[in-house]
Amino acid sequence: MMVGNGATNWHVDAGQEAFIDTLWGFNMIPTDLHTQWKSQGCQSYFGDVLPANMPGTCNEIMSEVQGLAFELDIYDLYRESNDVALAGKDREIGEALVGGEIKSYKKGATYREYTPWMADILGENHPALDKKMFGDFVSDWMNSAETRADLNIPESVHPWEMCSNCASVDAGTYLLQKEGSYWIYKILAANGIRILHYSGDTDGAVPTIGTKRWISLLESPVKAGGGWRAWFSDYQVGGFVINHEVLDFATVRGVGHMAPQWAPAAVLKMVTDWVAQTGGMIPVVPPTPPSF
Repeated sequence: MMVGNGATNWHVDAGQEAFIDTLWGFNMIPTDLHTQWKSQGCQSYFGDVLPANMPGTCNEIMSEVQGLAFELDIYDLYRESNDVALAGKDREIGEALVGGEIKSYKKGATYREYTPWMADILGENHPALDKKMFGDFVSDWMNSAETRADLNIPESVHPWEMCSNCASVDAGTYLLQKEGSYWIYKILAANGIRILHYSGDTDGAVPTIGTKRWISLLESPVKAGGGWRAWFSDYQVGGFVINHEVLDFATVRGVGHMAPQWAPAAVLKMVTDWVAQTGGMIPVVPPTPPSF
């Protein structure tokens, strides 16, 4: 089983603490705001999945942090904003030839459509909610005649869309399981299921630091020779990996929530290596670059 940037334990994944710790670690907010937040024990959760603790000036601190992060892409804090990346591009309606007939499909989706609970993090009136998410090229690829033929998709099947009915998934439905999925990892491992949990390390929505915190709560021993170390792709550090008895955890360097989409070659290398090794990703050494 493989999970990428998955919210798993609401105490550390759904709370603002991991988000603020990540912003501070990236030097995106000043230390005094981070110190005030930590010293007062501030904590709130999107969707009110858990009771908030916002004494003293916590709400004022959160408002200031949100202002500083206003133009950041929460799914990838180092990626250029959608306003820049998508300038001049038509992201509304595409067309595909299906069964000899031209059919239309919607390109991508807005944050408000695809992740309605983001309004709880960013604020209901935040302009980012109505920006298009990355997904137009995925839609184009999925709807090409070549892709449909390769995947044996019948001509009677409608064009693929990133989000066909996102509005039906409201925040309450999305967070219905209050305990998250943290509880099932030890059960799966005890039944012989190998697990890779990976994390794009510039994600602000489900930050790597939160994932590392719930993994530590598993109190799962590290396998012999499986300590924290780099893995490589194309002669570069692709991220870092550690092998626990319960699961293997890997980071993907320099990309956010949609790691396979933004670093396809590196993630393919990571997944291929993991699948090939029955004990998980083995200790690696930097590859020798070709001589010129």
